Amino acid sequence: MLDITLINVVLQNDDDDLVLIPNSVIFSTMVLNQSKQNIKKLTIEFELDLKYQSSPDELEQSLKGVLRPFASNITENSFSLKIRRSRKTSCITRCSSSFRGPTKKRSGRCGGC
Repeated sequence: MLDITLINVVLQNDDDDLVLIPNSVIFSTMVLNQSKQNIKKLTIEFELDLKYQSSPDELEQSLKGVLRPFASNITENSFSLKIRRSRKTSCITRCSSSFRGPTKKRSGRCGGC
């Protein structure tokens, strides 16, 4: 939690996005953090020398190309690319994607027990 004001609560998620929740919502309803579910998400933060990158769009297309062989395991439209900080000769970049988990069949009986 970053701040509690008279109007809202300010939170920051793992992607450094600010989340504003009005106090009226917090006091009148149950607030559930859905991001704490069992989500398989891969996030990689890296520093990229600017001489290897001509544009963020080209970098995104290149990274998506690398992930293409694994497309059946990646949740559709979950790819995210953010330039976190820009420096004189490099930029700090964060790339993330969600992965599909195996479907688990649960039964009331243990097969080998």
